[in-house]
Amino acid sequence: MDQFCFNGVINAHVKSGDKKAVMHAESIFRRMQECDVKPNNVSFSLMIHAYTKSGQPFSWKRAEALLEEMHTCYDVAPDVVTFNTVLWAIANSREPDAAERAEKLLIQMIQRKLSNKASVTPDTVSFASVINAWAYTSRYNLGIAEGAWRVLQQQLELMDSGFSDSLKPTIHHCAYDCQSSITCIFSLVEP
Repeated sequence: MDQFCFNGVINAHVKSGDKKAVMHAESIFRRMQECDVKPNNVSFSLMIHAYTKSGQPFSWKRAEALLEEMHTCYDVAPDVVTFNTVLWAIANSREPDAAERAEKLLIQMIQRKLSNKASVTPDTVSFASVINAWAYTSRYNLGIAEGAWRVLQQQLELMDSGFSDSLKPTIHHCAYDCQSSITCIFSLVEP
């Protein structure tokens, strides 16, 4: 059996809607490794997606751990979709430190790209996920708006520097599920 076969079975479990889908998918993923079939980006992305869909408490931690495992154990380069799935999982975890964790991961993506250690480039979805993490944080104070504003400013600065063509914020990405944070952001902007 090869990666394609294992990935197909993992994907079938992820899409099944079964409450135990993530458990079955992880079993196949580990069996893949036992059979000396090296997981690829698709394998890890499917598993990360499985955890984000599972609704299990702390599934975002498992998604984050799999992202790290890709780098350290298998030398598999994640693509922007894989990073964005983890960012989304962290943002939607509603953990008190989710915004800081998501922003840290975004900064790692940027630093890896700038140092030529990775070809993956954050896009508007990456930045929107981190802005949403700030909007969803349980720390309701001005820090929410400042954090979201800082991330948006960083996106705009990178866009202006020519870092990537895929960084132009859109209304959809800026307003996506973070109306309260965006309102706070605009209150910080000098007229």
